[in-house]
Amino acid sequence: MGKIKYNLETKDDFIDYLGLIIEQVQKQMWRYRRYLSEVEDLCRTKIKEYDSEINEVSLETIIKVLNDPLYMQNRAKIKPIPFYKYAEIRDKLEFVNLRLLNLIGDKTKEAVSYAKFRKTAEKLEERLLKEGKESIIQLDNLSTDIQQKINECYKARNYVAHWADTKFIAQKEYRTSQLKEFEQIFEVDFINSHKHIIMVNRYEYVDIEWLFELYVAYKKNQKIYSSIFQQMRRDYTKMVGKPTEITPIQGKVLPFNFSLISQQSVDMQFKKDK
Repeated sequence: MGKIKYNLETKDDFIDYLGLIIEQVQKQMWRYRRYLSEVEDLCRTKIKEYDSEINEVSLETIIKVLNDPLYMQNRAKIKPIPFYKYAEIRDKLEFVNLRLLNLIGDKTKEAVSYAKFRKTAEKLEERLLKEGKESIIQLDNLSTDIQQKINECYKARNYVAHWADTKFIAQKEYRTSQLKEFEQIFEVDFINSHKHIIMVNRYEYVDIEWLFELYVAYKKNQKIYSSIFQQMRRDYTKMVGKPTEITPIQGKVLPFNFSLISQQSVDMQFKKDK
């Protein structure tokens, strides 16, 4: 099967490519902000159950509550969260989060990403310099902070997008520990005599700390994405020579003919060689 790639050869190619990345990242960040606000609202409700005097939700508020010496004693005042309610809001955030990680840090050959944009631009500039030709991109060097954040997105993307061996090793260790506890309670050798039984945990509720952890983690991620997004805009401004403007196109209904974009992409991705 043939693979159609986005050619990055001229300055206009790089401008168009980065413009499309900025468009997609902005779309995902809008959704990310919306879903994170749902987590924030739920956190606010639960924290007020713990302490009715607390009206705001922030990273500092969560940390303050968890570090309260009386927290473990008083956490019973917080009503438990239904498992599927928590899972639904977590899954929405995780889906958008993975898209952002891909758009920023994916380094696979056929992927579209900001990391690929910067790497390709760097290689082109090096080649033009060796050939004694004039530079066509002339981007400013990334700060150490931005480079580290892009690398963090790359590593996080690899971890989140795959079921790594480390996850299964940790899961196996947890399961073994759980079965040993069952042995002590029921006096049955679950580990060796029940190999034919595959145990799958199911729960009705989740500990409140899962919600707090979700909020803290994704709130921190939001700051990382925002700073990288601003760097993308600076790069775009550098190439076009004018300040970058983000202009939403308001529409009441998403037209179904937009689905042609995905269909054409699939057709190109799996197009057979002639």
